[in-house]
Amino acid sequence: MENYLKYLLAIAFFSFCFAGLSEAAVKKTNPHKNLRQHKNELASISKQIYSLESNLGKGNKRYLKTLDQRKKLEELIVKLDNEIKSDQKLNEEKKVETRKRLKQVLVQGFGKVSTPAQVLSRKLVLNLLKKELAELNRIHKKRAKLIKSMEISKAKYEDLRRVESDLLSLMNEMEESKREKSLRYVKLKEEKEKLRKKLKFNKAKSLAKRKKTKLISERFSTPLTDFIDMEYAKKGVTYKFNSRQAVRTSRAGKIIHTGSLSTYGNVVMVDHGNEVKSIYLGQFLPSVKKGQSVNAGESLGKTFDVAKNEGKLYFEVRKKNKAQNTILLLDKNTTKNNNRRRM
Repeated sequence: MENYLKYLLAIAFFSFCFAGLSEAAVKKTNPHKNLRQHKNELASISKQIYSLESNLGKGNKRYLKTLDQRKKLEELIVKLDNEIKSDQKLNEEKKVETRKRLKQVLVQGFGKVSTPAQVLSRKLVLNLLKKELAELNRIHKKRAKLIKSMEISKAKYEDLRRVESDLLSLMNEMEESKREKSLRYVKLKEEKEKLRKKLKFNKAKSLAKRKKTKLISERFSTPLTDFIDMEYAKKGVTYKFNSRQAVRTSRAGKIIHTGSLSTYGNVVMVDHGNEVKSIYLGQFLPSVKKGQSVNAGESLGKTFDVAKNEGKLYFEVRKKNKAQNTILLLDKNTTKNNNRRRM
């Protein structure tokens, strides 16, 4: 019985200890860590609640068993008490009768000459007296045993009452612990849900942002492979060349405009999707038409034969019709072997 109580007390003690540790464990700033810690603590609290419920079930069964044992002992004690009282009463009655019979024997035999009939009568009375004394002795021993059984039963009763009180106290503590853990569980679940929604929102926001900037953040190749110099500012890049060569698309897309600007030369505009466009303007002859789809590196036309003079080709990337810092978007591998300078 004591071992069983120690076991329950140990379980309750460790359960109470876990409660303090788990609450402090989630006070972090990283939302991902917080979510993991919330999940871990929820799992831990769930196990603790399950353990408490199991122990409460065992404790309740033990408590009911103790009540049943105590009730039976109460009934036994009442029965023993009644038997002791009954035997006491019988003992007193037998004592009175025995005294009377002893007195009768003494009176009959004192100072008289006994006839054979009187002697026989006296012997019969003496035999009855012996039987009554034996019965008195038996009642006395029985009463002594009943009193001893009564004392043992009362001691057991007190032990059971203490066990009952300890079990009740322990179950109340476990019930309180379970209540606190259940409240903590609900709170953590709400916090976890908020964190999950926040992370989901941040992820969606980040994904949308990455999607929005995916195309513009990808590198563009240079439209000319052989140029003698390049100049760049905060917008486009101007390539200088002195040989006839293909002007190539920096990335796959669709031709949305071909034409010419009187003082600058011919122009081709390519739509790369997601509101990203590239513009090719200068001394070259386009060979593509509006609406035509082109792959990355595909020829848009050829530069003019400028002989000893230098030709120019302006290249620009635009996002939402706003010029970007194109030099930062160029693939370094396509420009590293050529001279370049900032305008």
